[in-house]
Amino acid sequence: MKDGHKMSTVKQMRPLECFLSSHEKKIVLMILNQPLATQIKYFNILWEKALYKVIVDGATNELYTCTSGNLDFIPDLITGDFDSAKPELLNFYKEKVDYFVVLGAFGGRLDHIFSNINTLYEVQDQTTAPILLFGEGSLATLLLEGDYRLHVDTGLESEWCGLIPVSEPCTNVTTTGLKWNLEGQRLQFGSIISTSNTYDKTGVVTITTDKPLLWTMGVKSL
Repeated sequence: MKDGHKMSTVKQMRPLECFLSSHEKKIVLMILNQPLATQIKYFNILWEKALYKVIVDGATNELYTCTSGNLDFIPDLITGDFDSAKPELLNFYKEKVDYFVVLGAFGGRLDHIFSNINTLYEVQDQTTAPILLFGEGSLATLLLEGDYRLHVDTGLESEWCGLIPVSEPCTNVTTTGLKWNLEGQRLQFGSIISTSNTYDKTGVVTITTDKPLLWTMGVKSL
């Protein structure tokens, strides 16, 4: 660990384990207005696991089309703005789920994608559960300041991954488990960012960062 970085508890994560039908992870599922047909197998797995299902605006049409109006696929909430969720419900669920999964987070308009990423920063004071943005073969989650241990051995991982300093420069980032590891590296737009990285086949990636950092990785098609 680099000088000047405070000792902290290493946060264990296995980002894709909730996508495995064999793992009984509790999730909240939010579906955005993107085509479901191309990711219908993941949809079925996530829907089965979800304790709470949220459908946003036009995703209502996608849900109805892909399920042929099957009454087994009735969401708990249809909303046009995530901020409309009652605070008492957020407080109730944040201690009872392992992940929040946002399906359909990528694809379509670029400004909507950036808005989804911005939401990761906005909701950090509302839950300690990891929030996973997923869609079009990509997953992203926000790593706050600290130490992380990511288990990337589910078999669902595709080859690429990246570390993106979206909100501000990260002045001290150290990793293991990647083909191109960082050693106290400064990451910032206009200089160096870690895109098109890959794994070293150990199945574990460790990350230490002094600022919030977006972890992104490829997900195989089923």
